[in-house]
Amino acid sequence: MSNFVFEDTIEKQVKKAQQRVDKLTQSLLGKVFRGELVPQDLADVLPRRQRR
Repeated sequence: MSNFVFEDTIEKQVKKAQQRVDKLTQSLLGKVFRGELVPQDLADVLPRRQRR
């Protein structure tokens, strides 16, 4: 395998990995904003006047 072919293969792998990271980042941010990463305690979420 020539150096150019090897370099091209590595570059393609890096691009694919970056695309997967970008998708994962967006997925995680979505879960964070929807409150899906940890169990929710309504006492932490609702203002005091709504908890009565």
